[in-house]
Amino acid sequence: MKIPFLCLALVLVPLFAAQAQYEVALQLDRTVPYMSQEPMTAIVTVTNRSGSDVVLGGPKGKAWMIFNVKDSLDRSISPLQATSDEAIPFPAGERISRKIRITDTHSITELGTYSITVSIYHPPSGEYYGSNRVRFVVTDEKPHPPTPITFGVPEGFDGAGRKRQYVLMVHRDLERSYLYFRLVDERSKQKLVTFSLGPVTVVRQPQATLDRANNFHVLFQARPDQSTYCVISPDGKLKSVEYFRDLEGSRPQLFLTRENHVVASGGLKFDPDQERAAAEAAGSRVRSVSERPPGL
Repeated sequence: MKIPFLCLALVLVPLFAAQAQYEVALQLDRTVPYMSQEPMTAIVTVTNRSGSDVVLGGPKGKAWMIFNVKDSLDRSISPLQATSDEAIPFPAGERISRKIRITDTHSITELGTYSITVSIYHPPSGEYYGSNRVRFVVTDEKPHPPTPITFGVPEGFDGAGRKRQYVLMVHRDLERSYLYFRLVDERSKQKLVTFSLGPVTVVRQPQATLDRANNFHVLFQARPDQSTYCVISPDGKLKSVEYFRDLEGSRPQLFLTRENHVVASGGLKFDPDQERAAAEAAGSRVRSVSERPPGL
């Protein structure tokens, strides 16, 4: 009875060696559901286990990274191929990591459950070696008050003269709620842009309005005592983000001037990055008793 096991071992050894050319790990930038058409970033880590140096990409090289997305019925969506005109040296034993925004070319709008894998090209063998499979969910939300704002696309922007809508939505995951922005073509109902504006607390409804250039201004409560103010251009690009802290008897609000400019007034504007850096610097200057040199 030992002979079959020995034969099986002899067969499995070369197969295992072939599969060990690369060690490929895939993860997504989040584990909670994505909104329909929301940007999705994959983090790919590859370790060269082949024992020899290889070169990926190059002007005449094959696609060195291929993503394959499947729906819940195991149907493949058109694969996303990553190429590089510049050769990428990949020494033996080394590890490389890349962040790829999948939705730049593959926007997933249909709701449901999906899975994704990635395969990395090994030039000496001419084979692709695959990663683990990651599952993700695509969902959507109804528009949140205030109601969508319809506007005409100004000259100088793609689709000038067409009517589009600025839409706000609230997406809730297991721990927090987030305010989302969406740009929609009014005639075709096509979702053009979707992204998160940040955490939201819906105790107070967001304020939203347009300025004279049809930029979208939205002020919303991010925490019980803090607000976020975003400005978005007619092509759906985030122009600016500012943060305000409530003061006693004063909280930020949006106001429209006679010239149809939008201003935020009230509360106290602050920079969270500067505050975080200052807190970290202050913490690094404080030493505990246990850190004193011996004898002190």
